[in-house]
Amino acid sequence: MVSWRRCAGAVACVAVLGILAAGPASAGVGPPSAQQAGRSEHTVTHVLLISVDGMHQSDLAWFEANHPNSELARLVRGGREFSNAHTSDPSDSDPGGTALVTGGDPRATGVYYDVEYSHDVFPPGTTHCSGPVPGGNVIYDSPDDTLNAVPDLLNNGSGNTFPSFDEGGSIYPNGVDTNPGAIMNLTPHPQSGLNPATYPVRPTNCQPIMPWDYLKVNTIFQVIHNAGMRTAWSDKHAVYSSFNGPGSHGHSIDDLFAPEIDSQAVEPNGVPYPQDDDWAHIDAATKQYDAYKVQAIINELDGYDHSGRHKVGVPAILGMNFQAVSVAEKVDSPGSITKNADGTYTVGPTELAGYHPGTTTPRPLLAGALQYVDAHAVRRRATSADGRPDPPKRPCVLHGDHHHSQARSVAAESVAAEADRRRAHHQRRQRGLVRAAEPDRHARSDDLLHERAERRHDHTADRGRH
Repeated sequence: MVSWRRCAGAVACVAVLGILAAGPASAGVGPPSAQQAGRSEHTVTHVLLISVDGMHQSDLAWFEANHPNSELARLVRGGREFSNAHTSDPSDSDPGGTALVTGGDPRATGVYYDVEYSHDVFPPGTTHCSGPVPGGNVIYDSPDDTLNAVPDLLNNGSGNTFPSFDEGGSIYPNGVDTNPGAIMNLTPHPQSGLNPATYPVRPTNCQPIMPWDYLKVNTIFQVIHNAGMRTAWSDKHAVYSSFNGPGSHGHSIDDLFAPEIDSQAVEPNGVPYPQDDDWAHIDAATKQYDAYKVQAIINELDGYDHSGRHKVGVPAILGMNFQAVSVAEKVDSPGSITKNADGTYTVGPTELAGYHPGTTTPRPLLAGALQYVDAHAVRRRATSADGRPDPPKRPCVLHGDHHHSQARSVAAESVAAEADRRRAHHQRRQRGLVRAAEPDRHARSDDLLHERAERRHDHTADRGRH
């Protein structure tokens, strides 16, 4: 479901909530017209795009019925719904997120998964590109981090390794995290913490293919950035700098905040979680992780960069994704962490993930994750685009799912409307962007996913899919 509503401070709010696990529905619902969106009320100058990874339509219906006064329920009642949407195929974070910011399915974008195979590249590490192109692995995931094997911070002899929270050691020397809150100081271009030697190699120049140049179509961030407006995005891997789009040199997103979710989860006081796992396998930790991205959004809506230190102006488009719901759907884990009087923390008991058997009723862990997202929606409502409190009747939040294509056209159309007014010659680019939602019927069949490349080990493979 896509929901559109007008918000205070001339911020356009779009909500995307739909079915993830069910089979794809037929496509074809277009974005709302200017009149439907209520453009006459305010000029759209800012769009907030928020993805709730893993949220189903049934989750929304259950939450609205059981929490009629919640922020999500308010959004549903005040929004415009599109239920005739479909997922990307394959449906996963990388192809789904790429679809969200491009309007293209994997055949159009070339992105089928974060670990795929292409017949049109040389393998990573190739330095002499002669003879027939052999094909090779295309891995854009946490193994690309410069510090991708930090020894277990619990020093328990487990032999476990994790990527660094900051990808490359810019904040945590050698990846040793003793203050996770310091991640707010992460560079706005975190791709500097990635290792190009792990990328596939382009046959024409024998150079590594940057993540943004692997895309075959442009992105909404390029359209807006090239129109002279500021852009920002928060996500779970620095390698999602791919959302900058081809030919951007990685700078279409002016402020990219992307702490590595596959890194070892650390409690707020700097002590590793006793579960000895990453941020995507302990729901209490996932909520803590999501909170950093929420703070980045609030700082940006106040006119600062994600760190809250530099006044730069409110981005024309900004957004993030929530991971807590996705984790609570599939990983049995603690859902809470409590601060003690002495400054230590106690992690709650392990709870069952998902739904009560034979129903779409969330178990307490998942229900708590939905409540967490709703609570942060309320927190967002305390800040408007100019830093003043929003009127209570106008929450400015976009909720969505990585895997629901219909939001792509809505977001692209909303942002492009303002871009066209400010720089009319970008109208042609935007129309091309929206058309990318149609399948590329001339895509080469050998661009399809051929095989999954080997992960570093099975546990890392499971972590990377969250």
